[in-house]
Order: sequence, then C-alpha cells, then structure tokens
Amino acid sequence: MEVRISVNKMNSGRMQISARRLGLGVSTGPVVTYKQESDVRKVLSALGFGERLINDQLQVLAEIGPNELLHFPDSNIPEDVLRANGFIAL
Repeated sequence: MEVRISVNKMNSGRMQISARRLGLGVSTGPVVTYKQESDVRKVLSALGFGERLINDQLQVLAEIGPNELLHFPDSNIPEDVLRANGFIAL
C-alpha cells in the first residue's frame, strides 16, 4: 500500500508517527505516540526506512518546532507491516 509516513514531536517531548494512504487522504490508523526516540527508530526501521534516512530526518525533527510534521518519502509498505506496527489499513 502506498503511504506517506509523518513524524512530529509534541511540546511534551513525545513523538508521534502517522500514516496516510496516498490518493485518498485518509489515515491508515491511529496516530501512534512514543515516549522514547529509540521506539520511533524501531518502528521507522520496521516500516522499511534505512538507518541513514532515519538519522537525518530525526536530526531535522530535533531542529524544528514542536508539532511540525516531518514527512518521510512516500513508500509502498505492506498492510501486514503497517498492522504489526499499530496502523490499521483502510
């Protein structure tokens, strides 16, 4: 399934990952919130993003303000992988 993964950092310091199915503009499941950056890294890796991209993107996220969305490259992620990581495919 073609999706756009976005990450944002909240005022509390927690981080959120969201997924949107491309072309439909609908969420593929709840926004998942994490306390630890290490958990965000694990999920992004499980979704198929490489370590270098994750490092680069999370560095940018650290430099921008809270609640700013940081988009990862649009990706084809299997529904079972999305489900296994807390995203419910529509």
